[in-house]
Amino acid sequence: MEMVEKILKAQQGDMDAFTWLYEETYSRNYYIVLRMTKNEQDTLDILQDAYVKVYQNIHSFSYTGPSSFASWTSKIASNTALDYLRKKTPVLFSELQIEGEENVMEFEMEDESIEGRPDLSFDQKET
Repeated sequence: MEMVEKILKAQQGDMDAFTWLYEETYSRNYYIVLRMTKNEQDTLDILQDAYVKVYQNIHSFSYTGPSSFASWTSKIASNTALDYLRKKTPVLFSELQIEGEENVMEFEMEDESIEGRPDLSFDQKET
């Protein structure tokens, strides 16, 4: 019952209760995010953002069982990590596309050299 009491107190603004909840869930979320990012510094940054979201939204959390708070924070942490990874992933130039156009990157280059045009090559040799 201690978890429920801490959640209720944290929802009422008790920072000690929130700190307790943070400490109870941090390790699990650390390893979840680390598996996703493979980078400790990114993991620490993501968890900081994730726990800010947890704090800002704790009033909307509804207790449904012993692991519901841990699951809720894990979902926030993993979604924050996914958002981070989407922003960090470079977009290849070849993947860029203007909306409404099918193949923006395709264009024709005309070979103006004589070697590329046998008809001109033949004409040039005759003169």
